[in-house]
Amino acid sequence: MRISPSLARTAIALLAVAATPAAFAAWTAFGSGDRATYVDLDATRQQGDAGLVTFLASLPQPHAESDGSVTRSVESVEEFDCAGRRARTVKMLAFATAMGEGTPKTGSTAAVRPDDWTSVRAGTQGDAALALACGHVSLLDRRLAWQPLPGDAHAGAALQVDAGEAGRDGERVSVRWLFDAPAAAIRGRPTTASTAVKSAIDCATGQMQVTELMGFADPHGGGARPTLLVRTSGSITLDEPLATAAREIVRHFCSTR
Repeated sequence: MRISPSLARTAIALLAVAATPAAFAAWTAFGSGDRATYVDLDATRQQGDAGLVTFLASLPQPHAESDGSVTRSVESVEEFDCAGRRARTVKMLAFATAMGEGTPKTGSTAAVRPDDWTSVRAGTQGDAALALACGHVSLLDRRLAWQPLPGDAHAGAALQVDAGEAGRDGERVSVRWLFDAPAAAIRGRPTTASTAVKSAIDCATGQMQVTELMGFADPHGGGARPTLLVRTSGSITLDEPLATAAREIVRHFCSTR
């Protein structure tokens, strides 16, 4: 069985549609918008200037192959050149089942040539994947020291900040904060009980740039791994109630400078 070129391009481009990942604990939803990719955070690793990430694309409809078989999901291992901002697929497995369940289809490993590199453009989902592969998502590697925001008006200390990752440089403030509310800005993603937000605040303008969201199945950021990860080199737009929480964070840090 040979994976069709169109399906291979879909997997390489990391374009997967949302499925329900709650029953598949190894996979974390990755990306935003109407379509999402799933990533195995435990399989992500970096060695020198190279990073490897395992992704899964679970297709909304069975994809008919030329040999009469069908493909419902594709698992791929992507290698990233951290210094050169390039990516290539080093392994690809096709499955007749959704979410990569069971064993891969016979002969479904795609051949990879050494020159199969593609450039990673800034601001794309590939850019977010490169950041993940190259070790820029520190939340996965340490225990966060959440503390209630002083003077927080939200009942039950729902709004907290990471005391170990807050810094100020003049009018610029970097802070990671947690709010016990779903990541409402992410459509079609798994239900989350709390959301961690990595942000940078410009107190001169009162603007906040959000570069990373992590959703957790339990309140207060509980759980060994997030169920949702969104990262961008631009800024993520927050919907309510996260937008209100963001304004409270800005008010607090810019009024205490």
